[in-house]
Order: sequence, then C-alpha cells, then structure tokens
Amino acid sequence: AMSGAPSAGGDADSNSIRVVVRCRPFNHKELSEGGAAISPLECTSSDIKLNMGKSFSYDCVFDSDSTQEQVFSVVGTRLLENALSAYNGCIFAYGQTGAGKSHSVVGDVHSDTERGLLPRACTRLFEMISERTEADGNFQATILASYLEIYNEKLFDLLVSNRERRSELQVRSHPTLGAFVAGLTESPIQSFGDALELLDFGAKRRAVGATQMNATSSRSHAIFTMQIRMAVTEVGGTTDRQAKLHFVDLAGSERQKKTGAEGSRLKEGIGINQSLTTLGRVISELTKPGGGKAPAFRDSKLTLLLKDALMGNSRTELLACVSPAASNLEETVSTLEFASRCKLVKTSARKNEHSKVDLIAKLTSEKNLIEKLLQQERTNSEELVRQLTEQLDMASEKHRAAELALAERRRIEDQLRELEVGDADTGARRARARTLSMSSR
Repeated sequence: AMSGAPSAGGDADSNSIRVVVRCRPFNHKELSEGGAAISPLECTSSDIKLNMGKSFSYDCVFDSDSTQEQVFSVVGTRLLENALSAYNGCIFAYGQTGAGKSHSVVGDVHSDTERGLLPRACTRLFEMISERTEADGNFQATILASYLEIYNEKLFDLLVSNRERRSELQVRSHPTLGAFVAGLTESPIQSFGDALELLDFGAKRRAVGATQMNATSSRSHAIFTMQIRMAVTEVGGTTDRQAKLHFVDLAGSERQKKTGAEGSRLKEGIGINQSLTTLGRVISELTKPGGGKAPAFRDSKLTLLLKDALMGNSRTELLACVSPAASNLEETVSTLEFASRCKLVKTSARKNEHSKVDLIAKLTSEKNLIEKLLQQERTNSEELVRQLTEQLDMASEKHRAAELALAERRRIEDQLRELEVGDADTGARRARARTLSMSSR
C-alpha cells in the first residue's frame, strides 16, 4: 500500500496539477515469465526509485498492494470537496496500455472492493449532498451527467442508444464556458443507481479490443462528466454555484511490436499515440519558463477538451499508472517523466458562484449608469439643438438683412439711372435751344 500518504485535503498547491502515481501488481503473464523477481521499481509514499539510478518524487505514490479505497481517499475525496465548494475538477489517468488506468478509474462497478474512482465518487457525492441537504434545508443540488469517447480522433456520445446511428460530434469554444461538445447528451442523475446505469450503458458502447498486452485494451479515450448545480437560499437572496467534474480514462500509449497490433488495431494505435503525443507537446509548452509559443491545443480533440483542465479554471489531478515489470521499464520511465512535467503545470481555478442579490444589484447599477449616460446624451442633444437653432435664427436674420440691403441697393441704382436719363434729356433740350437761337440771328 503506502505509508505516510498525504490527506485528501492536503496543503498541496491548488493551482498546480497534483500528481499521484500507482504501480499495479504483476499480471499472470509477467509472473509466469519470472517478472516479480526482477522488478526495477521501489515505491515509497511519495517517491519511486529505479534500479537504473533514477528517482522521481510526486504528491503521492501507491505501490502494488494499494486498494481502490485507498486511492479514492487521497484522490477522489479531495475532488468532491472542491466541487461542493464550487471549484471545477478533473482527474485523468495516464500510462501505457495494460497499466491499470481503466481499473483505477472505473474498475468493477458491481464490486464493493474493486470499483474504481468514478463509481466511488458517484456514491460519495450523493452521500455528501444528502448530508448537506439534511444539515441545511436551504441547500439544493442537481446533477447532470455525460459520457463521451474520442476514437480515432472522432468524438462520439456514449449515451446514444444505437451505436450504428451515432454521429460524430464537434468541439466548440465559448468565451466564458470554454470548450464544450455541441449536441452531447446530458442526463439528470439523482442517485448512484442512476449513475451506475449510465456507466454500464456507456461502457458497453466504448471501443475496446484485445492486444498481446491487454485482452480488454481501451481503444478510445473516455470522459465521464458530472455537472453539479447548487443553490443556497440565504438572507437577502439565493446564491447559485456550479462545478464540473471530469473523469478521463485515456487509452494507453503502445508500441506496435509489443501489442502485436495489425489492421484496424494498428490504425487505432496510431490514432491513440497521435493524441497522446499532442498532449505531451502541450504539457511541454506549458512548463516552459516565460511562456513560449501558444500550446497546440487544437491539434487534437483530446487536448482541446482538456484545455481548461490543463491551464484554465480547474483543480486537476493526474493519476499516472505504471507496470512493475522490467519488460515495460522503457514505457514506465516515459510515463514517470510525463508525470514529473505535469507537476510543473499551473491552472487558475476559481469559484463558480454568484448571488442573485449581487447579480440584481450589479444589473441595477448598470441600468442606472446607462440611464445616467442616456440622460447626459439627451441633455447634450438638447443643448446642441438649442445652439443650432440660435445659429439658424442668426443666419436667417443675416439673410433677411442681406436681402434688404440688396433691395435698397437696387432702389438706389434705379434712382441713379433715372437721374442720369433726366440729365441727358435736359442737356439735349438746351442744345436744341442754342441751335435755334443761333439760327434766328
């Protein structure tokens, strides 16, 4: 198991991805090959040492004797407590194929001892909500669940009844909500029985297949999401809270030579490795000091969906699953190095809550501000109209004065012309008179 393990509500930095490593027991094939005698791993409560001289430190380490309940007490309980405090959460299981990811996340949902993180989280979540509701009659909560898979870089709804009629879904981006899947089924659940029904329904539709390393190898990435909506009635109004919990079971990274994959299995393996490679590149970019180029989240449906969990509004945990066998040492080291990089990644979790009283006050304040601005605009408009009216009146007066001056000028010009004509007639009469006078002499 593990000794000196941190508590579920430990003091780890909530803005860093919390990393937990689990080493599975030897399987029958490894035992038959004598693998138990040459295990290269030595596990303590927070460290893994390899016989090749390397060592790794994490928030918590579980050895091969650990139970499902022990893993849940450290990983799952913390996730649920954060969710009821209105923080988004995500846990994703990473590791090579056959390392125990699906066992750790889902397990045997019908077994009390072997059920994994997800069914235990569903059971405990409804217990916590029931306890909270009994203690506080003003508290209410509803839960919506969705279940999807990413298969060969195509996204499908696992809660659609007819697999043959399932259509490929698309990831959309929202400025506030972040990445979401348009058209994804969201089913209300009111008990663990409802959740178990959805888990069973979706698991039967998930792509699995046999390889040389795992008889029931997951051939797709699966994400089960619970959206918790809470309302707390207090003096003066109601506070709305919400949180999303993502449980991500990643398909395992694999080597064709070891899995013996051919045909469609080989194609599946290529798709799996492609998305996991993109995930690795994104993690590497996020850990670079000073921020390098923007991480390529859009290069894969998986990384686009996990964007918030990797750098946004989420308290995220990584469960890295490894094999104890020497034959898998190369993949184990790769998984441990990936987990170490994840420890350096920062998220920016925040509470998802708002009070209706505060919201009303905020909207009222905005309304008053808008009305004040409108009144100011009306005043400015009225002043502008007054000024324009004055200018128009002045212009009209000037126009009338100009017309009067023009009329006066024309009158004077007419008088001058009349005088000139009169003077000319008088001069002509005088000239005729002088001519007559001279003739008479």
